[in-house]
Amino acid sequence: MKVRWLSVAESDFSEALDYYLNDAQSPMAAADFADEVDHALEAIRNSPFTFPEFEGEIRVKLLRRFPYSILYLIEESEIILHSIIQQERKPGYWKHRL
Repeated sequence: MKVRWLSVAESDFSEALDYYLNDAQSPMAAADFADEVDHALEAIRNSPFTFPEFEGEIRVKLLRRFPYSILYLIEESEIILHSIIQQERKPGYWKHRL
């Protein structure tokens, strides 16, 4: 199934990479984060209904090694990547995006 990134999800991903590259000063962590997101997206693409519903039709896939979750919607012909949220941030900060 095709995955389409919303621009806010792209921004979330870029901000997380920027944090690991600059603030945490760990290029290795940034590469590991990108790999983990890739693996999570592959799991979502292969079995989109496996992961639990979080808010209505939004589903969530937790990352294993990083405090982030991927929020996505399943449409008829594609998966829409809604957000990559930082789990330690204020709960629900992303809801205004709906």
